[in-house]
Amino acid sequence: MIGFPHSKILINPELVSAMPETLFDYGSHRAEGKYAKAGRGTIVRFQHQNQPLILKTYKRGGLPGCFIRESYFYNGIENTRMWQEFRLLEALHRLGLPVPRPVAARCVMMTPLTYRGELIMEEIAESKTLVDVLAEQPLSPEAWSRIGRLIAEFHHHGVYHGDLNASNILLSKDGSLYLIDFDKSAIRNSCPVQSKDWQASNLWRLQRSLLKFARRLESLHFNNDGWQVLMQGYIKARQRLGETAFACIIMEDFMPLLSAVL
Repeated sequence: MIGFPHSKILINPELVSAMPETLFDYGSHRAEGKYAKAGRGTIVRFQHQNQPLILKTYKRGGLPGCFIRESYFYNGIENTRMWQEFRLLEALHRLGLPVPRPVAARCVMMTPLTYRGELIMEEIAESKTLVDVLAEQPLSPEAWSRIGRLIAEFHHHGVYHGDLNASNILLSKDGSLYLIDFDKSAIRNSCPVQSKDWQASNLWRLQRSLLKFARRLESLHFNNDGWQVLMQGYIKARQRLGETAFACIIMEDFMPLLSAVL
């Protein structure tokens, strides 16, 4: 960790030996035009030493965001949003899960009790969000099934995604799948029966986001058939991982409800 008068920077020593504060300058990166909205935060794409990177700033959503956009209550450096997401991405990468590798995080003290921050990650090359792909073309049944298997793999390791929606699933040009945006996420108890509620909640959140995008974009290639294939892929993956009891619970309690909604 590197300390400055009013900020601290956490770096990934496997990727960088130092990270100057200028690389966290959102304004200069945005001036180049490579930016996009991303959930509660805003991201910009830039290059550092020929490496494509993503800079994510943390911003509040909902009603609080109308009054306090970037400031958070400080309760220790390890409890800051960017430190926690950095640590979680490190842990997920060690587990072999497909996530972007964290490069650096910065916490800037606004007052003795408040902070703002940013996170720099590796960019997933030649990738599009699930929403962007579905807006262009339908997915094959195999692709829907692989998305279900991807989510099952994360759940098997006890990974709760704080905002599992269709914009946080990436499909790369070579067909690889990734999950992104792990703000307010965590590794929880992976015991199948005890974890039923939060894992089902993750799936509900993804399904609701797909329905929302389908209402907003008439051209979105999403229907009940795709969702059912996704769920079948998810359930079969859980069974393959030895979690037959959990898979049966999801099949009995979850699948009929989804069919009724779609």
